Amino acid sequence: MNKKNRLIKLCAAILIIIAGLITILDIIIGMSLSTDSVPKTALEYFNLFNESKFIGLYYLDFLNFINVFFILSYYILIVIIIGKRTKKLATISLILSISGSILFILNNGSIDLMNLSNQYFVSNSSVTMQGYLDEAEIILTRSAHGSVSIFYGYFILSIANILLALILFKTDFIKKYVSILGLIGYGMLSIYLILITFVLELNPIIIGFAGIAGIIVLIWQFSVARKLLLMRKNQI
Repeated sequence: MNKKNRLIKLCAAILIIIAGLITILDIIIGMSLSTDSVPKTALEYFNLFNESKFIGLYYLDFLNFINVFFILSYYILIVIIIGKRTKKLATISLILSISGSILFILNNGSIDLMNLSNQYFVSNSSVTMQGYLDEAEIILTRSAHGSVSIFYGYFILSIANILLALILFKTDFIKKYVSILGLIGYGMLSIYLILITFVLELNPIIIGFAGIAGIIVLIWQFSVARKLLLMRKNQI
């Protein structure tokens, strides 16, 4: 049993670190790109994919799409480790995390749009090409960053992460001030999602706000990973 617990802690820590590294990459890329370069139409996305598939995927939240799998995995493991101390809250948070992850994955159309772009540029039929554009526009209505469909999955995940930070706060899993950073970081991300979905267009200020929130969340994530590794080392 002790060996199994040590393995769970190690796996959770590794998954958190991987998720954190993906977040760092996301922040760096986001800060380096101009908000004016974000495509607005399917044709603009097709042209971008033709120039750079990675940037096209990035603008459609592909990094977050990948990260959801790592976040959900470590989320489940952390709940297994400490969930018994706050069983009711842990259950609610886990349900929200799974639900938000499923919604986000189902609504992310980055791969579909890239495939349509590839088909568009090898087609010789104007009718077929227009069909690809029409299909891509439909995908964009639910997959573009800031769309209402993407908001639901993102927002539910943010609430789930706030609850996880609250669980760690209540159980004294990590230092109180670090737990508070988690609450602040995920709270800021929730505000960011509301703003870009219902209030504001993407701009350098809102991107900077999200970047600060991401850095705060990173501090929380790496602190949790460090705690898990220490617990494993000490066989707690």
